[in-house]
Amino acid sequence: MELSLESEAALLRDSVRRFMSREYGFEARQQRRAQPDGFCRRTWASMADLGFVSAALPPAAGGFGFGALGALIIAEACGGALVVEPWLATGVLGAGALDLAGSSVQRELLPAVSEGRCLLAFAEGHLAITGDWRLGGEAHAVLHAAAADWFVVAARIDAGPAATPAALLLVPAASPGLRLHRYTTPDGLPAADLDCDGVQLGPEALLGTPEAGPALLERLHDRASAALCAEAVGAMDALLSRTITYLGTRQQFGVALGQFQALRHRVADMAMELEQARSMALVAALHADDEDAASRRRHVSAARACIARAARQVGQQALQLHGGIGMTDALDVSHYFRRLTMIALAGGDEGAHLDRYLEASGR
Repeated sequence: MELSLESEAALLRDSVRRFMSREYGFEARQQRRAQPDGFCRRTWASMADLGFVSAALPPAAGGFGFGALGALIIAEACGGALVVEPWLATGVLGAGALDLAGSSVQRELLPAVSEGRCLLAFAEGHLAITGDWRLGGEAHAVLHAAAADWFVVAARIDAGPAATPAALLLVPAASPGLRLHRYTTPDGLPAADLDCDGVQLGPEALLGTPEAGPALLERLHDRASAALCAEAVGAMDALLSRTITYLGTRQQFGVALGQFQALRHRVADMAMELEQARSMALVAALHADDEDAASRRRHVSAARACIARAARQVGQQALQLHGGIGMTDALDVSHYFRRLTMIALAGGDEGAHLDRYLEASGR
């Protein structure tokens, strides 16, 4: 499926690609990972200037107004370069929550977020608010938690007329009683477990209304899923390109590996999986903001299931065709494989999304 972009979106795509080509090689990525935050704040500020946050935001929020299409452009480029900066946590989930449900006071953060001066992280897990507005519990694998200035937290409200299974709240990272246990995920991203012990909040921390919390949370999940689909396409595209290059230069029996027909067939299979995944990523982006929840669930989960399968196939083939060197940390192929593996599991694996698709289809 070919995507025809309007001139402004095409300019964004081209600018992002040039930036990645110039600034984000594999060695530079490894150096950024070694920094205290697990990424480079200066690089993130440059990305923000290019529109990594504002691309998907509406003009009323200071954005470019490209919506999910803007997020697709950014996410695909991030996947191709294995970006470790907080484009998903801040740009998709955090800024998306503020835009969709933030009060006028909460939305005042959006300019600083768009400019890269304020970082957001998204926390979801075993968290609950008591009747006196104290937040307790824990959340695991919160990406970019240690660098965040604010947390968008999904928590159960346990008491009073506002009882709900999932309300969203905006929580200052410096709140007393909030502790972090930092680590690095298998795909190299900075993360932390969030431990909340009686963090004092108030009704003003709510994003939207408690009753709208579950629907808002699901919509953010679907936006994130659409972005992850595009990121996976970018990573698979990079893997295919590297595999073709390797087979064209690595020799066996006096000829390049790419001359063997059986290996060519495997590369052709990788290319077919990639192109189908590219089409499904576009489907997810076009339906990520559907007001019809059933339609959104069907399209996004269909894309996630398809791309989880494609990521597994392309990643495994790339590793096998590179041989033993493909498993080493010194080669970026193994890092792409790890990232694709984590994307395929994020927010539910292939089976979970197939179940969700069937349920949304009434089957």
